Amino acid sequence: MAVRHEKWYLGDGSTVISVTDEERGIEVLYRLHISVLRNRSSILNDVFSLPAANNTAPTSSQRGGVSVDGSDDNHPFCLPSPNVTPSKFDHLVMYLYCGPTDYPQTDQFLFDVLELSSYLDISDGVNYVVDTFHHRVNFCPVLRFRLARTYSILDWIEPAVRQLLEWDTIAFELQHVEDIGNAAFYHIMMAKAKLHRLRAGMAFKCPPLERDPSCRRSCSAAWETEWWNGLAKHILHPAWTMTGYMIRQQLEVTEIEGVCDRCQKLTVQALTDRGIFAKDQEILEEAIREVKRIHGDLTPSQFIQPPAPDDDF
Repeated sequence: MAVRHEKWYLGDGSTVISVTDEERGIEVLYRLHISVLRNRSSILNDVFSLPAANNTAPTSSQRGGVSVDGSDDNHPFCLPSPNVTPSKFDHLVMYLYCGPTDYPQTDQFLFDVLELSSYLDISDGVNYVVDTFHHRVNFCPVLRFRLARTYSILDWIEPAVRQLLEWDTIAFELQHVEDIGNAAFYHIMMAKAKLHRLRAGMAFKCPPLERDPSCRRSCSAAWETEWWNGLAKHILHPAWTMTGYMIRQQLEVTEIEGVCDRCQKLTVQALTDRGIFAKDQEILEEAIREVKRIHGDLTPSQFIQPPAPDDDF
């Protein structure tokens, strides 16, 4: 049974489109303007631009011997199910015919427009959704990653992974794993495990002080005391977010009681030369590269060093 859509069966429309409502067991008919569909969708433009075969004029329901239909209710142009449902198509038609002030302020509207715009190659629809989510203040990284890998929005892969690497491991739910995908989740968890081992090792073993030959003070003892009573505790704290780069910057500007300036500078430089402060970032960048590679993104890293913290450890 076919039923005309109460709103989108337009009196001056030029083509009839049928969408299956599998739950109700009916066909919902839309009557829309073929010019709107052709101008916005390259796929529909190709379909409705098929040439006539054998130089004979096509009938209202056939062009070039290929069934194009849409001439009337008895010969509608059928959009395939389950790719297209009435609720999804309602949102797409609303996007095509209405202005932003009339759009539903829901994620489902954006999801449906993105899905069908990708399916029918409506580039402005994809761009609208991408831009709307991009300017969202609290854009969940799991959602960003799911949309990125589903619709090949490669620019979203890296920022989503960087945010997910900052999450507490226990914050991940089973649905998150399904949305992210097993391969990406594996690399994220491996990176977090490596970071935990690195930080535990840093906290457990105080790096030796590099003594200035002219120093006559007990800098080594003061350095170890500050490490055990200060920095080591911070590194092991569950909420610790300071990177190795930020630790180095802080050590460069913080005056450690009992440690002379010359010994402190030599020690920080020695640790820098050994790559101690860069190891955590190397772990993160390796995980991000692997996740990007899995999804076909071979672009360079977008990483920018954060500014130095204002407070002492």
